Amino acid sequence: MYRSGRVVTEKKEDLEIWDPKVGLEEVDYNYVRFGHGFLLSDMKKWFSDIASDWSPLFYSLEMEVNNVEVEVSLDFPDLDRIVPVEYDGEIGVIGSNVETQKILSQHILKKELTEEDEISSDILIEYLERRLISTLSKAWKGSVVSFPCSYTSQDLSEVEVVGVVKLSALVNSKPISVWFGLGPRVTERLDRDWCHYISENPTIEDIEWEEDDVSSISVDIVELAVPPALIIDYTKVGTVIDLESKLSNKVIIKKNGHVWADGELSYLNGRFVVKISNISKPKEEFPKGSTKVTVEIARVELSRESLIEYSQENSYLLTNTSIGSTAYLVISGERVAKSEIVLVNGNFGISILPK
Repeated sequence: MYRSGRVVTEKKEDLEIWDPKVGLEEVDYNYVRFGHGFLLSDMKKWFSDIASDWSPLFYSLEMEVNNVEVEVSLDFPDLDRIVPVEYDGEIGVIGSNVETQKILSQHILKKELTEEDEISSDILIEYLERRLISTLSKAWKGSVVSFPCSYTSQDLSEVEVVGVVKLSALVNSKPISVWFGLGPRVTERLDRDWCHYISENPTIEDIEWEEDDVSSISVDIVELAVPPALIIDYTKVGTVIDLESKLSNKVIIKKNGHVWADGELSYLNGRFVVKISNISKPKEEFPKGSTKVTVEIARVELSRESLIEYSQENSYLLTNTSIGSTAYLVISGERVAKSEIVLVNGNFGISILPK
């Protein structure tokens, strides 16, 4: 529902200036760096043949495997077993917890494990790890460049894990999980590969792609429906407006002047960051006889290729706008007044500044 805002009698000097560092979260660099590539990638598209390579073995061992899931993240857990492996020439790790090792060993050895079975279990788990790593190389269907993977004897102290892939499944109805820890170079490669993949295979069907090579993306605190007679007052220097919107990190994202998505505002290295969601959100009917006025805090230009990348749910967009309390009143895509964001009775407000 559109709100119109209201002019208040309070003076700017009596109001608190909005401080983004107080109300917003500082996001981790890697979430922004990989937040429109690796972190949104669907690894199943690249390793779709893994199941077929393992099915004969599972069948011979009378192991039913289903509910296979793949998740990507930047957080590698504290595991009981972690061993070094090599992914595309860079040292990484593969790991599992005690419960996963126990489930696999018991199903394959077909017995309850005792202390005497510890060595046999370790040998078995190493075999499964080696086989899985080998399968990754053979199953790769990403870029035309191969993705060699192998066991290695490198010291774990030399490993820097950035990207994480978690493989989960049910084995005879019991949950198991294996984690792959990727180094910075391999994470960068998979990030680039995914961005290239989605640029070649866009899946967002309801986005109206512009003929222009560049799209203007704006980040707005609120969109107001203002009676035309009040526009002069709303743009007068010194006017304080209660935007009637509670303080939060929620923002509106527009593409070329039209509402495009919801967003969550944060910051990194002194610049605003927005996490994009609910893309192509349903448009609300604008009240007739009103003027649409938006309060904009950031704007960025995106190429056609970049727009496809950021058209993924939960992508992170780093803007060029320094964090601060400056905002602009925008009418018909034009900035008509500069303002400072203030706090008015728990709401966002603005105080109009001289141009």
